[in-house]
Amino acid sequence: MSFGEEKKLEFGRKVHLAAELGLHPKQVAVWFQNRRARHKSKQVEAAYLKLKAVHDATVIEKCHLENEACT
Repeated sequence: MSFGEEKKLEFGRKVHLAAELGLHPKQVAVWFQNRRARHKSKQVEAAYLKLKAVHDATVIEKCHLENEACT
């Protein structure tokens, strides 16, 4: 099971993964917490880039329309 399939762990799954990996359950929990934070950060960045592209296109279109209106 990958992070993409299971973003939050149930206690039993966390204990099972910890035993399987030779880690403490807290380490597994922290890994998932950090991974969720990185995932959210990447989603926010992607949304920002998309909005910036739309904004830039809108500004360019506005300039074209203003130039047409002046001529």
